Amino acid sequence: MNFGVHARCLIAIVSVASMLMLSGLAPTKASSGPTAPTRKPDPYPLLRPASELPPTRISPWSGYAVPRFVSFKGDFANCRIGPSRAHPVRYEFRRKGLPVMVVAETIDKWRKIRDVNGDECWAFHTTLTERNHALALRQTRVLARRDEGSFLRGRLEEGALVRISRVAEDDAGRFWVHVNNGALRGWTPAIDLWGANIASERRRNALVTSAIAAAPN
Repeated sequence: MNFGVHARCLIAIVSVASMLMLSGLAPTKASSGPTAPTRKPDPYPLLRPASELPPTRISPWSGYAVPRFVSFKGDFANCRIGPSRAHPVRYEFRRKGLPVMVVAETIDKWRKIRDVNGDECWAFHTTLTERNHALALRQTRVLARRDEGSFLRGRLEEGALVRISRVAEDDAGRFWVHVNNGALRGWTPAIDLWGANIASERRRNALVTSAIAAAPN
């Protein structure tokens, strides 16, 4: 499924392709020639043990982990083929708060980002914020607690954009995200969202568990 929620436009002579409309945004992604293959998003391999998660490193340029999720700061941002303003614009992103994954950085503050469809391009750091948002990959429940049997506060529709308050793991090893869209707050299964920094939380929990196990009795 193609989540074209950010109404991207490839800057070139265009041929129009139809895409799924989400949250009332324009559904068009225009391109000239082949585009990057669209694949189902992989928010993180949530069911794998911490030792099998994608490697994460601390960037010497920003001091943040790579990969990690960030969000677009404003309603419009150009994203380029390469890490400079001399490179042509590949996409225009037109949704404030849209989450993307940073997969690489440069010394001069460019970020290589990957969107929910798996497409990649380069954005300047000032267009992004470390404040996390999440995108609902499917209709999902918002619960009062991190418990499948807890009170149902409401539902998020596919494509809904929400702010992330925190990420937590339950006793069964499942990850939950506390979300807020202004009118609705509560816990949602992390596997239903794109944008939650699950890997760092899982690694942190694994380190805590290891430290407890290694502590003298």
